[in-house]
This record gives sequence, structure tokens and C-alpha cells, in this order.
Amino acid sequence: MAKGLGTTVIGTASTEEGKALVKASGATHVLDHITEDSMEKIMSLTQERGPDVIIEFLANVNLETDLKILAPYGRVVVVGNRGSIEINPRLAMMKEADILGLALWNALPDEYEESLHAVEAFLQTGILHPEIGEVLALEDAKKAHEQIINHKAHGKIILSID
Repeated sequence: MAKGLGTTVIGTASTEEGKALVKASGATHVLDHITEDSMEKIMSLTQERGPDVIIEFLANVNLETDLKILAPYGRVVVVGNRGSIEINPRLAMMKEADILGLALWNALPDEYEESLHAVEAFLQTGILHPEIGEVLALEDAKKAHEQIINHKAHGKIILSID
């Protein structure tokens, strides 16, 4: 969706399969997930400024690194986390950065409805094209959840009632 709005999207992954998925999802640049080399490449790709927005899927591991490379006045949007982390608040203060926690279940009804319309529009125009990983029966929802937790899910998992 971000690329469809004209932004430069830098994605990271730790496996070749993950990198292929990130590229298929529309990333302009795909790098190894958070290594010293990838941080240098991110800074180079952003003319040493850093990303304006980081969508963080594993904040308990990556938040401190995010704050180190984030652009001044940037925003880290936390959409995933699996534990606690201790960070130095000065990292956020030095850049006047925002850290925003985002959970769909907190959306107000109007916001939720608006987001559904936006996703539908992106799907209809072809800007958004989710990568389907596996289709499972609804009875296998536990298996789907375990795949996600254990980093075995690749693409979107579809639960089917058929």
C-alpha cells in the first residue's frame, strides 16, 4: 500500500524465502534483516537520513535498533511484539520520534469501516495483492496460529469453511 502511494519501501527478511515474499509484496529494496550491513544500506538508501516510518513486527527485538536508524521526527509503528524490552528513552528524545502501538481491535467503528474501504480500493486497483501462503480448514486455526508464532507462515494464511 505504501508503494502504491509513491513511497520508497525498504523491507527486510532473514531468509531467501522471506526476501522473495517481501519483494513480491512490493518493497522497492529488500535487505537482510537488521544486520550492521543492512543498517548501513538503509542509511545510504535514505541519504543518511533514516526511514521516516518503520512498521515494526517484533518490537521486543528491534525497537532500539529502529530508534537508532529512524529519521528525525520519524515514527515507529508497532504492530507486533512478543515480550518486553528495555530501551533508552533518549533515543526517541534525540529524534523527537513517535512510537505508536497499533492494534486493529482498538479502532473506532468509523475508523475500522474506513480502513476496510481503503483496503478494498487498494485491492480493486491492483496496488495491493496479498501473497497467499496456505489455505487451511477453519478447524486448523490452531495450526495456523502455531505457524505464525513459530515463524513457519509464508504469505497470508487463509482459513476456509469449505
